[in-house]
Amino acid sequence: GNVVIKADGMTVNAPRGTGNVQRKEVHFTEGIAASGDWQGERVDFKAGSIALLFGDRPLYIAEKGVKGDIGKITVDADKLSMKGTELTAVSVRRLEDREAGIAFGADDIQGTLEDGILKTLTAKNKVWLRGRPNQGGETVDIRGDTAVYSVERGSVVLSGNVKAVQKGRTLTSQSIVYFPANNRVEAIGGITG
Repeated sequence: GNVVIKADGMTVNAPRGTGNVQRKEVHFTEGIAASGDWQGERVDFKAGSIALLFGDRPLYIAEKGVKGDIGKITVDADKLSMKGTELTAVSVRRLEDREAGIAFGADDIQGTLEDGILKTLTAKNKVWLRGRPNQGGETVDIRGDTAVYSVERGSVVLSGNVKAVQKGRTLTSQSIVYFPANNRVEAIGGITG
């Protein structure tokens, strides 16, 4: 039926669920809707299944079409897990940092959230980044093999087969550094285009 569980500030609605008090875990299958607060991060998402593990470092694992918001990021991925401030996502169609105004996609993303804000991110395989629109409304789209994002450094470094496209202009390089704050791209090594 309509199963509802409220735990640690989060509410989960699902057609069915199972739990084990001794192992401190709950599993939901089918159409899941989760909202509320998880370890200090505001969540509001839907998924095909979710597991909540209430150990010393609580963990949630959402799978099968995860779509929604966690803190100030929006995610659309096949799988998402959160353990404390650590975020892992697989087959990421889009992970948008609404605070910085940039979006990522990749086969594998790992990062950290702090106060709902994406602080670090490492993306691997089939990586893409869409930068903030400039004054003319155009965005820069960058593709590469890997990306490393750091709020502290104020940059995203993309490496391996990197290609940046904006308003019909293309730049290819071994590495490109994107600076979200001033919407600037800097190419490093082997520049063509």
